[in-house]
Amino acid sequence: MRQNGNFFRTLSGRLLLLVVAFVMLAEVLILVPSIARFRESYLMLRLEKAQIASLALLNNAGMIAPSLEQELLSNAGVYNVVLRRDEMRQLVLSSPLPEPIFVTYDLRNSKPLILIKDAILAVLSQSPHIMRVIGTPVQDAGLLIEITLPTAPLRAAMLDYGLRVLGLSALISAVTAGLLFGAVRRLIVNPIRRVVDHIQAYSSAPEDSRNMISPTANLQELFEAEAALQAMQAEITGALRQKEHLAQLGIAVAKISH
Repeated sequence: MRQNGNFFRTLSGRLLLLVVAFVMLAEVLILVPSIARFRESYLMLRLEKAQIASLALLNNAGMIAPSLEQELLSNAGVYNVVLRRDEMRQLVLSSPLPEPIFVTYDLRNSKPLILIKDAILAVLSQSPHIMRVIGTPVQDAGLLIEITLPTAPLRAAMLDYGLRVLGLSALISAVTAGLLFGAVRRLIVNPIRRVVDHIQAYSSAPEDSRNMISPTANLQELFEAEAALQAMQAEITGALRQKEHLAQLGIAVAKISH
């Protein structure tokens, strides 16, 4: 008789749990570096926009209206822009900071592990702050560029990106897990269930050779198991038939002796 126990105590249930666990692990290994890369691209884009804004001001010899300066800063998404050219540090664009600078990031020599660590800390930090970001100007427009900007928009963009990637990954993972589970169930679980069914049918009438299993599995290991089971069943059936034959012979001898 089959036991109607917990599904997750069966081979199918354990395989499903393993597939889900490994798929989730793969998602984490893909998601975290992706968010770190998105954060780096976000900050690099802000540096490039700030550089374009500062060059626009320098081309006008620093003579622009305050309203235009604020518009340039707003479009770049930063508070201040510092451009170092020819060993001279120059505050090109500026606006009042709502609070002191909380943290500084240097993107000039950032390593992958550092980017991942900073990305994780940025997501976990719920309090808004002001950060300074240092980078290298594009097209050799200077030695370095510094910007100050709020952390809240960056965190919001990272969370939005992470949720979109997570949703897409979850969909792909669900389809992959379903296909893997179905394939494993068809290739392994169902043949094992067939062997169990043959064992149960044989145990109900071991003297009947029609209940003996015939090896048909495609997998080499299962085929060898079925062949070994068939040999064992043949030996048992032969022994039972011999025992029955001896019993009948004993009965006949007893009748003759009387």
